[in-house]
Amino acid sequence: MQNYNEQEIEIIEKRYNSFIDSIKHTISEERLLYIEKAFRFALSKRNGDYRYNGKPSILHVIDVAEIVCTELGLRSKSVAAAFFHGITRFGVTIDEIKEQFGDVVANIVDGYEKMVVVDTEKAALQPDKFVRLFLSMAEDIRVIMLMIAHNLYYLRNQGELNEDGLNKYYIEAKYLVIPILHRLGLYNIKQEFEERVMKYEHPDEFEFISRSIKESKAEQEVFMEAFMKPIREALEKEGIEAVIKWRTKSIPSIYAKMKAQNVPLDQVYDLFAIRIIIQNSDVMSEIDDCWKVFSLVTNIYEPKPGRMRDWVTKPKITGYESLHITVKNADKWIEVQIRTQRMDDVAERGCAAHWHYKGGKSYFTDAWLNQIRDVLETEKELTELPDDRLERKVRSDVVFVLTPQNEVKQLPVGSTVLDFAFEIHTQVGLHCNGAYINKRIRPIHYVLSNGDTVEVIVNKKQFPRPEWLSIATTERAKNRIRRYLRDQEMKEAELGSAIFHRKLKNWKINYDDKLLNYLLKYYNIDKSIELFHLIATEKIDMLQLKGVLMTYAEEKNKTVKVENHDVKEKSSNVGDTSIVIDGNMSDMAYKMAKCCNPIPGDAVKGFVSVAGCITVHRTDCRNFKAIKKQYPYRVIDINWDTSSSGLSKAYIRVTAYDVFAILNDITGVFKQMEVNILNANLDSKNGFFEGRFLLEVKDTEMLDLLIRNIKSLRYIIDVQRT
Repeated sequence: MQNYNEQEIEIIEKRYNSFIDSIKHTISEERLLYIEKAFRFALSKRNGDYRYNGKPSILHVIDVAEIVCTELGLRSKSVAAAFFHGITRFGVTIDEIKEQFGDVVANIVDGYEKMVVVDTEKAALQPDKFVRLFLSMAEDIRVIMLMIAHNLYYLRNQGELNEDGLNKYYIEAKYLVIPILHRLGLYNIKQEFEERVMKYEHPDEFEFISRSIKESKAEQEVFMEAFMKPIREALEKEGIEAVIKWRTKSIPSIYAKMKAQNVPLDQVYDLFAIRIIIQNSDVMSEIDDCWKVFSLVTNIYEPKPGRMRDWVTKPKITGYESLHITVKNADKWIEVQIRTQRMDDVAERGCAAHWHYKGGKSYFTDAWLNQIRDVLETEKELTELPDDRLERKVRSDVVFVLTPQNEVKQLPVGSTVLDFAFEIHTQVGLHCNGAYINKRIRPIHYVLSNGDTVEVIVNKKQFPRPEWLSIATTERAKNRIRRYLRDQEMKEAELGSAIFHRKLKNWKINYDDKLLNYLLKYYNIDKSIELFHLIATEKIDMLQLKGVLMTYAEEKNKTVKVENHDVKEKSSNVGDTSIVIDGNMSDMAYKMAKCCNPIPGDAVKGFVSVAGCITVHRTDCRNFKAIKKQYPYRVIDINWDTSSSGLSKAYIRVTAYDVFAILNDITGVFKQMEVNILNANLDSKNGFFEGRFLLEVKDTEMLDLLIRNIKSLRYIIDVQRT
């Protein structure tokens, strides 16, 4: 893009110099040079960029910076951040800002850039949650202040926006900015926001009240002068120098009173406010001076019971200090505010006044900003908090995220996609297969961050697994997963019970409580439901179970004849995998346990059944651990025959993002390692791929290498032996 022409540069420089003239009396020469450097950097990046109205965009940046500094009272780093807001679209990185202007400025700009992309359309439905969302995203409260300045600029320059853009900024002003400013006690700016919002939403009512106030101005002045006269005389008599001002309450405040009291304008009783500003009051005597004036006023006019507010003895955490009392004169109630000049400056200008009274020291501004964050993070109104409970309350224990419909959800810090899914709905959680986080696919264990927009991916074929309990962090999610697993276990246990009793009938074994207790003890489990569940899910080998039952029958009745069983003389595994059996038992028949599928290289043991068959188990097999405890004398040491060249079966499960040619990449590894696929069960839906493969491998060394090679592929989430 072309650079600004000479005439435009002249306009820009004139506007910038005007801004500097307005702040140079409060900022040191060193910090002015810092601001100059920041401005030149911003100008170099924006040179040739124009706004919708055809004006150089750098003018808008200067205007926002001026609001930040002169009206919100922030200093050089905040001014620099204001210069840089929106600058990343010109190719400037946050790291570049950090390198040249420091961490603070970079963090403010980064926080602001993240905040402005949040769609605030639903703020009207969840104003409190949106305020908390914005606060949680803004680690530095100056991000919030920059957002306020930016919003105020557009409310003052409505011609630069179309109707949709204008509506967006008014929603932000009404439901985000005004509540924040109210808590901060920045009443001057708050009043401007309120008046602009009302004028936009209720133009007729605004115009009616405004016109009525103007028409009765002469009458009001006569009344108020008569009201203030005895107060002035009393102050002069006591030798108290003070400035007395009066004003009609703001139009939005009057409109709110009309609606709340359901009365017309002329019947609003609390229409006026008087401010008595004590001059030349020493800091040590401020409180006494305020109460002295309070006593004078209440001696002249009747106070309204219950309407006194004391914020001089116990100031608000924002720094606001004032005595408020409502008094009556000629059947009209009037609010009187009593404060010193210092108190008035702080109330009107917030941080700017703090800066002035503390001699321009930056650490005082930082302390004030920390207080502001306290206010924003406080759940209740400050006046409702106990005196000893005004300490800082950092809400670092929650995270705020958005649904695609811009509804704010509040979750504990560390919450995952799975937690969010159950927060939406139980059925969404039960079938959660991942999520789009800010339009990028993420797995169910992905941890959410403040400001994330989360769209859950639902797969009707997906169901909870026990490992989900280690992924979920919220009690809501865990309880629903446990309930599902418990219900599923019950269903499978019913099936397992039917299988078990059918087998008992076939094997001509009578069922009784002693038999059940024997099995529970043998498998080291507590409940019959778990036994039947293990049978249904084939975690207990039926031939091995039959052997256990035959042993039970043999021990119970010595006359029971154990039936012979046909077993293969060699492993049912593929090829010629062999084992070496200690104790001169090499001629005995053996088979590989289906519950753990051992392959050469696994640590294994043998279990000799009453039928004389050896079942080979991995030593970490759950079933083996149970039978070893019950029948240690039937466990024998075995080793793999290293001279054998046979192959064994092994199952693996591969989980990946469903991208183009992912299956081809996986099978390419099989082909490269000359691994034969005996069977494959594939599932691909909603952005995820899962494959369960039955493979022929030589040993664990080969299988481990295969798993590592698959894990090294791009888009692979996990590979496990099953």
